[in-house]
Amino acid sequence: MTEIIKNVYFDEFYLTMIRVLKLIEMFQSRKKYKLTNKKIVLFDFYLRFPLITKDEMQNKDFDARYSFFHWKPNYALYDAILGLLSAKGLVDKEEQNDKICYFITDNGEKALEEMNCAYMEQLSSLEDYIVKTVANWSDKKIDEDIVEKTYLLRKDGGLSDV
Repeated sequence: MTEIIKNVYFDEFYLTMIRVLKLIEMFQSRKKYKLTNKKIVLFDFYLRFPLITKDEMQNKDFDARYSFFHWKPNYALYDAILGLLSAKGLVDKEEQNDKICYFITDNGEKALEEMNCAYMEQLSSLEDYIVKTVANWSDKKIDEDIVEKTYLLRKDGGLSDV
């Protein structure tokens, strides 16, 4: 398979692009919220691994738990995706208080409307959790939450031996 970015293949690139576009759309009603690149990377963790938002995460199979063990944000991937989404006119960005913030455009909303599938429903089901809960946390609290949940999965799931 062809790498789009170092260690990132076609399928991962496009799934991440869909998640990022959906994530930016989730914040369209919160116009004053500063959705920066760092926030997008942090929030995408919850979209990429939705089972961490549920109590039954320890009941998942080994493969699902193992994916947490190797997760690290790839900032080059997110920069490329945000650049592509901007170039295609699906998102817009503006500088606010020395930070670049991202917003969905009408074209971005139309593109998401065309994507009717179970994956989009799964992403939509996480909107309340991300927008109403995680978005109110500091970056440090989100980092701690991710580390804590991945640690628990490694410890409880037997991944500490891997």
